[in-house]
Amino acid sequence: MQDPVLNQAMDEWEKSSDDPKIREEYYDRRKAILDEMAAVREAELRL
Repeated sequence: MQDPVLNQAMDEWEKSSDDPKIREEYYDRRKAILDEMAAVREAELRL
């Protein structure tokens, strides 16, 4: 890659993807965000 910032981001992503603890934290945070989005959408539909 030519872009050093993008290259660094990809390197960090690959390192964190290999760490089971970081990967689990990522999935937990992602689930929390999706749950919150679903709750907001459900509240909107009830109005």
